[in-house]
Amino acid sequence: MAPMLVRKGHDVTLFTINPGDLLTSEVHQGVEIHRPKIIDMSDAFPLLVATDLRNWGTGLKFFADVFAYNLLSATKFLNELVKKLLKPSRVVNYSTASI
Repeated sequence: MAPMLVRKGHDVTLFTINPGDLLTSEVHQGVEIHRPKIIDMSDAFPLLVATDLRNWGTGLKFFADVFAYNLLSATKFLNELVKKLLKPSRVVNYSTASI
């Protein structure tokens, strides 16, 4: 589906889990693929979540991994959005602007 969206003119970025032996980023058929290597947050995560989640056992690691990927993908999205909104033609250099 992602390559089809690229062919229709869309920019497509995909985040996926990296088991550790894959490239962290590449472009395949026009799709920008990110497979970041993340740290294991499952030891620290119980300090940050509700009691219900602490009882998930090994499921807590999966939740922590998904949380980390969501955080990284949201950061990537916001950085791209800021780049598009603050194109050089729209940025005002106040140090040289006349008063």
